[in-house]
Amino acid sequence: MDFSSLFHRDDSFAFLNAGTLSRTPKAVLEYMAERRRRAEWNPTFSVFDSPRLLWEVQEKLAPSLGAQAKDFFFRSNITAALNDFFFALELPAGGEILAT
Repeated sequence: MDFSSLFHRDDSFAFLNAGTLSRTPKAVLEYMAERRRRAEWNPTFSVFDSPRLLWEVQEKLAPSLGAQAKDFFFRSNITAALNDFFFALELPAGGEILAT
């Protein structure tokens, strides 16, 4: 199958580094642009609406991976994820969290 039409590309060179810098599908770029437009329209709502949107993604993704939405821990960024762990979870005595 040829998926090349789903991505922007420059045929003047061969792009072989998909391990660290892979291309983003056009549909994802368009969705991201729309989310940025909505965030600019009402930044506060955008911040508070993120958990709902992330939950919807978890609900849509889970069945295809044979899981339940609650099995995922999606957050809008790494700071939010770490804050949930650092400030919300009770660690057992001597427990540690390792972050890289």
